[in-house]
Amino acid sequence: MAKTETDLFKSLRARGLRKKVAKRLARATSGAGKPKVARHAMADLSSVVGDVSDRLRHGPEKRSAAAKKAARTRKRKADKREAIGGAIFADLIAAFIIIATAATLFTHGIHDIGSAADAAKALAPVAGQYAEALFGIGLLGASLLAAAILPVTTAYVIAETFGFEKGLSHRPREAPVFVGVVTTFVVVACVVAAIPGVPVIGLLVGVQVMNGALLPVTLFFGWRLARSATVLGSHRNGRGFDAVAGATVLVTGGLSLALLVVTAARLGG
Repeated sequence: MAKTETDLFKSLRARGLRKKVAKRLARATSGAGKPKVARHAMADLSSVVGDVSDRLRHGPEKRSAAAKKAARTRKRKADKREAIGGAIFADLIAAFIIIATAATLFTHGIHDIGSAADAAKALAPVAGQYAEALFGIGLLGASLLAAAILPVTTAYVIAETFGFEKGLSHRPREAPVFVGVVTTFVVVACVVAAIPGVPVIGLLVGVQVMNGALLPVTLFFGWRLARSATVLGSHRNGRGFDAVAGATVLVTGGLSLALLVVTAARLGG
């Protein structure tokens, strides 16, 4: 082989072409005529082969990365829609609970509820003798839903915070902390529910008061995370939304603190 042909052959082989193919291309190019023309042809052909080789080698990776990025963007948008829809739906349910309670219990003179039976009396004008059974079925449904959600949610939060293995598909020996938290919550709830004469309404009010005490702290740190460029980068809250979120945290935190003050005043009085 001539030097030009040899150089082209080595260049094509280095870029991944088979020996026979590289030899034929090198001979065809080197025989293009004048040495200067041959060198230019060799450079052009080498560049084309290199580009094709790069596309063949890294093209699938680039397409895969682009597809993953697009999937993450779609998931992020879906998560955002789900979070907004869930918040609106939860607020509507809370509003209907408040309105229904005022329209039934308060209008029938039931202002002091000490047990589930007291609350069931408000359904008597509608359900008659089945009022207690109807209220019991509703309370059972809410209890089963809470029993399935709250222990699992708490276990996920604890496991993610401290880096423990988590997942409902794991066995106890694979995720001992996660399974242990779920089991503990279920057992404690069953024990409390089995205690005769336990003040259920008092426990519910106590839990809500505790939520009111923790809500301002939770909202504050959630707001700080949502506006952090270090954590969320370009996905952090904008100035307008950040101002609205800050005002919401301030108002909601103030109402929670007011609830604590009112509850403490009632207990003290």
